[in-house]
Amino acid sequence: MLRLVYDNGGGVKIDPTGREKGRGTYLCLSPECNPNTLRKSQLEHALRASITEEGWREFQGLLQKMRSNG
Repeated sequence: MLRLVYDNGGGVKIDPTGREKGRGTYLCLSPECNPNTLRKSQLEHALRASITEEGWREFQGLLQKMRSNG
């Protein structure tokens, strides 16, 4: 499980410690959960916040890096 935290700039950051302040949610990264199908609207609903397009692209880039690094 990966904890995600909304930042006030309209983006999403990964919280490796699980202790960042702010509204957070968890994302399952196992293949059974199929994290590739996550939509921006689902994440906004979970975080109860609007995510900017730039913040969404940055988040997708972070996830892509994590998947490629194993």
